[in-house]
Amino acid sequence: VYLRALGAKIGKGVTIFSAVPVCTDLLTIGEWTIIRKDASRSGYRARAGRIQTGHVWLGSHVLIGEHSVLDIDTTMGDGAQLGHSSSLHRYQIIPDGQSWHGSPAQRTSTNYKVVEPVAHAMRRRVIYSTLVVFNRLVLVLPLGISLLALGLPPFMSTGVLATAEAFFYLDLLALSAALYFPGITAGLIAVALVPRLLNLFLKPDRDYPLYGIRYLIERWVVGLTNIKFFMQLAGDSSLVVHYLGLIGYKQPGLKQTGSNFGVELKQDNPLLTTVGSGTMVS
Repeated sequence: VYLRALGAKIGKGVTIFSAVPVCTDLLTIGEWTIIRKDASRSGYRARAGRIQTGHVWLGSHVLIGEHSVLDIDTTMGDGAQLGHSSSLHRYQIIPDGQSWHGSPAQRTSTNYKVVEPVAHAMRRRVIYSTLVVFNRLVLVLPLGISLLALGLPPFMSTGVLATAEAFFYLDLLALSAALYFPGITAGLIAVALVPRLLNLFLKPDRDYPLYGIRYLIERWVVGLTNIKFFMQLAGDSSLVVHYLGLIGYKQPGLKQTGSNFGVELKQDNPLLTTVGSGTMVS
């Protein structure tokens, strides 16, 4: 609905998991198309000191893999597929029903539609979207402002903001340390325990419809195990394998070889992930 309001032409049943493109009025998407996470189809590019814009046309029942890029003036026909981490360069066209991958993408026999469609009622989309909007516009922002409004006047009345006093900065340092380090500890406990409890409600090798309670649980698992702060804290160091073990990675016969994982590592469900001994992931 939001993309349509910005000018994009979008058919029925489209599912988009990536960010909003820039030139939305140059985007056309047919019915029942799926765009996976972190896929880019911005509708513009910078070249030779100028900004160029162009259409992106996607047919019906199209599948775009994760981290793939569609340049301007690209087209995917009905039932076409673009594999993960692939790119369509300007003027490239994937004909109806064909599967392409690579950079620049070329035809392949790989079928990326490995999950059979699961029927779900439109009410799931409506209820889930309503809850997301309610959470962000009613609960998170107003509640945070309300708590700040309640707590700030008593805090100001204590006179603690005497910035000319040296003790003010010592008190501020002590308060920051008292909140920061226990906060990190509480966060690590949460990411170690809560996803494991939630994962009890998810069964491997079973397909769940989008926007139901299982989907909501899966999104919680993804959110808790992909907190950027902890990955930036542990990534690119020997700590990372221990952090990954904490959030659920299985690492049999672990051999510490140094900086095994970078800070950009992400996962959908670490509790279903196994990394063999001596493996290097850049």
